[in-house]
Amino acid sequence: MTPSGAAASGPAAVDLLEPPAPTLLLTPGRHPRLRGPSTVNRLRLLVAVTVAALVLAFGALAVGTSAAQSAIDDTGQDTGPRIIATADLPRALAETDAHLAVLVLLGDDPSRADERSAALEAYQDSGRTAADLVLGAHDLAVDIEGRPEPTVAATDPAAAAIEGEAAAQNPADAPTPAPVATPEDAHGATAQALDLAAAYGRYRELAGRALVLSEESDHPAGAVPDDVAAARAEAATHLREEVLPLAEAVSADATNTAVRRTGEARDTVATARTAVALGSAAALGTLIALQVFLARRFRRTFSPALLVATAVTAIYTYTGVTVMGTQTDVLERMTADGLTPVAAEADVRTAAAVEAADTTDALAGGTAAADSLVPYQDDPDAAEEAAAAFTASVAAGDAAIGGLGFLIPVSMLSIAVVVVVGTAPRLAEYR
Repeated sequence: MTPSGAAASGPAAVDLLEPPAPTLLLTPGRHPRLRGPSTVNRLRLLVAVTVAALVLAFGALAVGTSAAQSAIDDTGQDTGPRIIATADLPRALAETDAHLAVLVLLGDDPSRADERSAALEAYQDSGRTAADLVLGAHDLAVDIEGRPEPTVAATDPAAAAIEGEAAAQNPADAPTPAPVATPEDAHGATAQALDLAAAYGRYRELAGRALVLSEESDHPAGAVPDDVAAARAEAATHLREEVLPLAEAVSADATNTAVRRTGEARDTVATARTAVALGSAAALGTLIALQVFLARRFRRTFSPALLVATAVTAIYTYTGVTVMGTQTDVLERMTADGLTPVAAEADVRTAAAVEAADTTDALAGGTAAADSLVPYQDDPDAAEEAAAAFTASVAAGDAAIGGLGFLIPVSMLSIAVVVVVGTAPRLAEYR
């Protein structure tokens, strides 16, 4: 016989090995539904999509902010002011020549000594300014195009000496020699800047010769001797055919490079703004979906953690889209209201200085003509307004970014943690 206790324990042992049946949720007025593995998977999927959307939104915000800050630091605060100064180079050169024309016209006439003294001072001042701008144009061209890689001999003479000794003992160990540089290898703007320096030096020689001849001839104002007029004409021709074209090319190249780089940064920021809007909208949508899902499946009206995450995401969505819009406008104004008008105004002022020199040279026909001399006066107001607009745009862009670069990763990590913390208790119910 089988003991009654053993018979009773048999079915119970079999039941323990069977998997539990899914739990039925009975809600008044609603059909029963299962709470099983599908609920966990859907919850995890929503959390994963939310975090991915947050990464997209804040990643795009970080990229856009970085691009804007880089453009502001580079073009706005470093090369931009130097480009504005370089744009004035052709005008400074033409102004120097205009003052030279006055000096040659006046000669060493004692009756015009005061005018000659003022013209000489203006000539020396504009000459120093032009020389400084020529040197600055070369440094700017090198910085924009990049400096060539230094050789091993320049960076590590000891290593170069060791390589040389090894090559002497065994030619097979000799390093591969660098290709011989040719004129075609020279960087465009840098080579132009070097040519400009040489051409300007030649102009100073010709101008000095014209001044010396003018002083030695001891002619009355306006009665310029033929040899002095020829020397003056040679200097003017060299300036207009050699120096000014190079100066204008160097200035235009620097301005165009800055405008192009700023435009690329503006496009990056605009694209990032779109990505921020799309990513944030997706994040907000999934956060709301999480709230609804948890409320329906777990009969909890609100999740405080998800409410905080939703509010912070909404705030950063507005902030990110607004800041990116501001940066797009700032980068546009840096070029449209700053660099481009400065270059255009420099062209106008250069033409005015060249015209003033021509007018002065035309007076070299006699003493009576010299009485109608009107010294050249520059009008920098429009150029200064454009430069001020550029500076104001840079300041506005810098202020708009503020400490956003630091807050972006902190906020993204915080929101992601809050989302996980808000859903972790629900996932724990299935363990």
